[in-house]
Amino acid sequence: MAITFTGANETVINLDNPSHLNFIPNTDEFSLMGWVRVTSGNVGTLISKRYSTFYQYQLGVTTGGYPFILVGTGTANTGTIAIDDGEWHHISGVNFDVSGTLFYELFIDGILNKGGLLSGSLTSTAGVLIGGRHDLHTGDFGYLLTGDAADVRAYNRVLSAEEHETIYACRGSDGIVDGLVGRWPLNEGPPGVNVQSFFRF
Repeated sequence: MAITFTGANETVINLDNPSHLNFIPNTDEFSLMGWVRVTSGNVGTLISKRYSTFYQYQLGVTTGGYPFILVGTGTANTGTIAIDDGEWHHISGVNFDVSGTLFYELFIDGILNKGGLLSGSLTSTAGVLIGGRHDLHTGDFGYLLTGDAADVRAYNRVLSAEEHETIYACRGSDGIVDGLVGRWPLNEGPPGVNVQSFFRF
């Protein structure tokens, strides 16, 4: 089961501004991830802490169906594999430090797709959202997700390539909880209907 985001404000999930999700780009190491299913022409945000041009972090799908990660800057680090084929895909963005130099990694379906240097240090007072980002210009939400999403997670550490492969292969039953500070299965059902505790395919 999953939640369908319609590209409307009403489907955005506002997580407020908990301290354990306040990852500082030039200080903290973290991993953001989740499952998405989008079709051609549909874009949007999976998870973000961003208020217009205050780019603390944002993970989503951009024009052409390519996953992207923003961390501390408005420059999108965009993947090279389009995922707007109407199938489920797992995307993950990682922020980490090596001897004082910041790097990012972008994983698609459990495989490292792209990585490189980061230079941004911008932060935001905006709350954390699933399915969109805060928009300074309208006072509303922006870059809204149109598609399905499930099992969104946040870790306060860098997940290894092997852990990414395991999470993708296990489809929600991986049991990787070290450093897990947020998990939103998005498997809610109608009242009176029992659902599984975690997302399964």
